[in-house]
Amino acid sequence: MVQFWTFGCINCKNTLANLRSLYDEHHGEEFEVVGVHSSEFSYEEDPEAFGEAAVDLGVNWPIALDTHKLNFFR
Repeated sequence: MVQFWTFGCINCKNTLANLRSLYDEHHGEEFEVVGVHSSEFSYEEDPEAFGEAAVDLGVNWPIALDTHKLNFFR
């Protein structure tokens, strides 16, 4: 599962508990979550702020930082 999100987005934050449950229950059973953090605001581009937010929010799956919003699907 690929999750595109930002740590400042309330809608993104509202999905984390359910996603964390899925990850914790199925991780290692041929199921993986990979988060792609696509910064929406300048304060979200700071890797230190992002790292602190990920810990505070309990995000425990791999996350790629996409601070420049690269288009992966071209």
